[in-house]
Amino acid sequence: MQSQQITKTLTFSAAIALSAATGLGFFGSLCWVFGLLDHLRPYYVLGLVVVGIVLLWQRSRWGWLLILPLAINLFLLAPLFMPAQTQPAPAFTITHINLDKDKVAGLEYAARSGSDIVLLQELTPALAGMLTTTLPAYALVLAHPLWNTHGSALLVRREGAVRVAKAEIIHLPATAERPLISAEILVDQTHIQLLSLHTTRVRNAATAAGQAAEFTAVANWSSDLVKIGQPVLIIGDFNTTPWSRQMHRLLSNGQLQNGMNHHGWQPSFPTQLPVFLQIPIDLLVHSEQLRVTNLQTSPNLGSDHRGLSVGVGFH
Repeated sequence: MQSQQITKTLTFSAAIALSAATGLGFFGSLCWVFGLLDHLRPYYVLGLVVVGIVLLWQRSRWGWLLILPLAINLFLLAPLFMPAQTQPAPAFTITHINLDKDKVAGLEYAARSGSDIVLLQELTPALAGMLTTTLPAYALVLAHPLWNTHGSALLVRREGAVRVAKAEIIHLPATAERPLISAEILVDQTHIQLLSLHTTRVRNAATAAGQAAEFTAVANWSSDLVKIGQPVLIIGDFNTTPWSRQMHRLLSNGQLQNGMNHHGWQPSFPTQLPVFLQIPIDLLVHSEQLRVTNLQTSPNLGSDHRGLSVGVGFH
């Protein structure tokens, strides 16, 4: 009897904790810790299903009350799994890889991908010296290697569908430490503004505020381009999830669409965990002129992130 009571107490406590976390995740603007809870919704779904089954097995009426938090989390995750309308053929392809400093396997995967564009993040000077030999089919457009996690590079396949009109390093906002690669690319006579985004990882209140400022600046940058009819595509390590409050604000204020929708579960971080415990933070968003025709994450490349390969077409 005592063991049964302990089981009931633990199960009930788990139900309360999962339900509370579901609600608190909406209040990231009040506390940065609540913002982190917003990213864990897939875990809440798994936990609520298990706890709900146990409670119903125990013939507890509380099990039925978990339908509400479960429905909330499923509603937020549902766009990832909704079937897409007929998609156009891809006009070009992109592979984004966070190298996690000196992980050569990422370069080798990029070389095998055959993508028209390769965007690298966390590129060190050591790996930068290997780009031309490891990716001989690609032209190095811009490399900005650094010994910290802020290095990056843009490469274009020599015989591919993309040409680069201009590429530069920008900072969003202007006071941000992390340099970002922005490029104007030409595909089928259409000019597209491409941004390789890498935001600050939230670790405390200060970094949460810093990331929020970055997303605000990116949204303003995008909105200014969309207003003049310029197609926009942003891909990279967002350090947020597709269903998060930060993402919803970016999509709304930047006049963008979530490229992760309709492509199922594509987790990318952290690769040290089993794949069913990883979450998608390497993401893509785009303006309405573009469509994501196919999207998938890479196998484990030794980095703490999986790569992201995407086909992009025109609306």
